Amino acid sequence: MIGKKDFLTATFQWLPLAIVFTALTLLVYVVGQQGYRMAANDPQIQTADEVATKIAAGTEPSALVPLQAIDLATNSGIFITIADISGNVIASNAILDGTKRVPPTGTLLATKNDQNRTTWQPKKGVRLATVIQSVKNGNIFVIVGRSLTETERRIDNLGTMALAVWLVGLVLSIGMSIVTTAVVNRSKVV
Repeated sequence: MIGKKDFLTATFQWLPLAIVFTALTLLVYVVGQQGYRMAANDPQIQTADEVATKIAAGTEPSALVPLQAIDLATNSGIFITIADISGNVIASNAILDGTKRVPPTGTLLATKNDQNRTTWQPKKGVRLATVIQSVKNGNIFVIVGRSLTETERRIDNLGTMALAVWLVGLVLSIGMSIVTTAVVNRSKVV
């Protein structure tokens, strides 16, 4: 039987381990979460680069946008929108609530002569991993994106697994600390 004093000793000895284990679990979660989120941009980066290169070479924007419409609220496929500096849609296969949308003009202007990778939420419940690439001195923008639904599902699963591992680890380590303290104290008595 373990006494109150042994339990307190075990708990104080366990506390640094619990802190380190908590920090490592959080680190693993954050690294995994960031890996999932950054990977969500990969197909869009390649597509935006290809479309921007073709526009810069003189291809008509409408020839570069797939005909199949992508409903941003329900379809997880990749969409392509080409807009001018004022945010007017030149060509797009992205539709939300029956209209073609572009990210806020400020986001486009922040992308001038560069590439911007951002999470765009055009409506509650619709989150998109979006890559914006400027073309022709920042006067045209290629906007390529896709739903973050599956990525966010994976991040949620990662969080659930990290929480389970953390809880099991804490319970097992406090148990081991108590048993070890009891065994050491018993051997001192004998």
